[in-house]
Amino acid sequence: SWLGQLPRAAEHAAHILVMNPDAREEDIPVGLKDRVVMPEEIYREREFSLSEQAVGDPVYMIYTSGSTGKPKGTKISHRNIVNFLTWVKEEVGISRDERCAFVTSYAFDMTMTSNWTPFLCGASLHVLPEEKTRDVNTLLRFISEQGITFLNVTPSHLSLLAGAREYLGDIDLPMREDMRIMLGGEVISTQDLNLWLRYYPGHNFINEYGPTETTVASTWFPIPKEADNSVTLPVVPIGKPVYNTQVYVLNGFGEHSMPGVPGELYIGGEGVSLGYHNRPEKNAVAFVPSPFNPEETLYRTGDVVRMREDGNIEFLGREDHQINLRGYRIEAGEIESALREHPDIIESVVVPRKDTSGSLVLVAFHTGNKVDSAVLRAHLSASLPEYMIPAHFERLEAMPCTSSGKLDKNGLPEVRIEAGKRSGGGVPPVTDIEKRVTHIWEEVLGITGLGVTDNFWDVGGDSLKAMRLIVRMKKEGFIDFSLREAFAYQTVASIVERLQYDHDGKGQEESAGLVVLSGSASPKVRLYCLPYACGNPAMYRDFSSLLPEEYMVLAANLPGHGKPGDPPGSIGEIADLCLAQLAHLHDGVPLVLLGYSFGGYLAYEVARKLEEQDKAPAGLILVACPPPGVTGGLTAIRDSTDEEVVRFSREVYNYDFSAMTPREREEYMRTLRVDTAAMLDFSFTGTIAAPALAVVGEDEEEKELLSMAGKWSGVCPNVRHCRTGGAHMLIKTHTGLLADKVSEFIGSVAGQKG
Repeated sequence: SWLGQLPRAAEHAAHILVMNPDAREEDIPVGLKDRVVMPEEIYREREFSLSEQAVGDPVYMIYTSGSTGKPKGTKISHRNIVNFLTWVKEEVGISRDERCAFVTSYAFDMTMTSNWTPFLCGASLHVLPEEKTRDVNTLLRFISEQGITFLNVTPSHLSLLAGAREYLGDIDLPMREDMRIMLGGEVISTQDLNLWLRYYPGHNFINEYGPTETTVASTWFPIPKEADNSVTLPVVPIGKPVYNTQVYVLNGFGEHSMPGVPGELYIGGEGVSLGYHNRPEKNAVAFVPSPFNPEETLYRTGDVVRMREDGNIEFLGREDHQINLRGYRIEAGEIESALREHPDIIESVVVPRKDTSGSLVLVAFHTGNKVDSAVLRAHLSASLPEYMIPAHFERLEAMPCTSSGKLDKNGLPEVRIEAGKRSGGGVPPVTDIEKRVTHIWEEVLGITGLGVTDNFWDVGGDSLKAMRLIVRMKKEGFIDFSLREAFAYQTVASIVERLQYDHDGKGQEESAGLVVLSGSASPKVRLYCLPYACGNPAMYRDFSSLLPEEYMVLAANLPGHGKPGDPPGSIGEIADLCLAQLAHLHDGVPLVLLGYSFGGYLAYEVARKLEEQDKAPAGLILVACPPPGVTGGLTAIRDSTDEEVVRFSREVYNYDFSAMTPREREEYMRTLRVDTAAMLDFSFTGTIAAPALAVVGEDEEEKELLSMAGKWSGVCPNVRHCRTGGAHMLIKTHTGLLADKVSEFIGSVAGQKG
């Protein structure tokens, strides 16, 4: 696997250090030998001399992914960083008596503020070991005991600190009365500021803003407080430029936007970096000549801002077409492209808008023939997951355009979107039991006007709401309602019919261990799906809908993962439950096992035990699953606090915890701890003869899943490796692509066409 990475590394690096212990020099391609440094060469003595450095030479290079997800090495010069640090020292006022805290990763350029400024002014730098920064309570006490006067953290980090401080209540935890807290990298919540000020009213906050490409920070804003030491600003601006920095708010023609009018932010001056390392095509787009001074280079941020009347800049959002909705990163262009495939649609544009409750939803504007919204939803549902289906469709006679003929999104009409209101002539409930069940479903879904034939999953249902529905149905006396019923009976009408059937004594006792997601009554192959940590069968719904109709797609309904009960504490114990679920399937239909991350360990153990019983599966699919011996990510979860896990999940995986109640979050974290411990305690004790497929996203956050994928061959000798688009949660972001890869594999091992 390391050999495969060399050509890609060679595109960006002058020299490549190979750290793999099994690396052999003779395996290196001839064209790369002079650029590769082997492990044994690191300590070789050699003579060298340092060249004289100029202010314009690089001082460090830091990688940033931006919105594309592909890392780009940004080169920062001595001039760039000295200009910034001088501003911090003089304008922010860092003196030799300052006590700064080193509490975030040194690989994060925001830490330059607190970590490097002390070298310019003789201030002291107090270091908390990285493993201790994960415990918010320890970090709070460190700030208190060290008498920190200057703290530099992200708004998310402050939110955790403020929440922990509130949790501690009236405990004596004094802080320096004059401490200043610099925040940057995210939008600031004034609620968090005021929560902190409740305990430390003398503290002051500074908002800093700036892309890595313009050296840490380009603008700043001292956040004002009222006489009662509270912050009342509805929105915290990003402020005005730092030393030797120019900012421009420009419209689509490269002209100045009027105050109050949105435009794209361009940054010039001494902070503009040397650009991306070996990425000339990216440099040409991001670093552009100034329309006001051809000798000056501006960095094009892609951020939409507006200049306020007081000269401060207010951040509004991103210029690019990526929408962040309920934790999902959505490419609007993908939806627009799918919409234009409908024969009656000519043009389309998808934008985020707020409904009457203030929640962000997707709105699709389109031109062409009149088409019912339900038809368009059905069309998009054939190729897109539910979260990418717009909540509202609006037909226009023509798209608004600028004078140059380009689409003018600002000219799109305002539309009123009633929060949760269903339209389309659904069949209303009539009987008492229909009205009763409909009311429960509407409360769980957060909508009104639900028809008895509306599909739970098509009107906003997801895995979390499905679990809430089960709780509510049982609380209202429908004790036989489980996740299995949520899939088998997806409308009010069908579940009412089932409930009445049981009440009349005609129902049969059925196992709730297997959930049928989709498929034929006479399948040609069965796919048995096992969840990721804390997952349940609902995670596979969109995926299963994209598989061939001749497949029967089943999902394990396990305690703590969809089925009531505590999650079992070992992989072996859960595997035995899975074997019991599969015990009645003896009709000769090929069985393929699919496990996602945590579920991959389960799928392996189930396959191993089936082979011991001479009931070998036709195939084994492992998606985003840590290979044997790769435990770095699991250990990090085990050793982190709940707050740290929440922050990491939100920042890295875009997982949205805000929709959870405190109890749901507590149960989620408990299950995550149990699942993680089960994986760490598990030992791979044998090999699987069945064909296997290991799928990993190219942008997988835990890089060892990519670099160490070859370890799967030790326990699955017949494994094939597949890299596909997406990161760890590719089942959400690249659902169709994953379905294609799985279908192709199943077709090859079970004699089916994918």
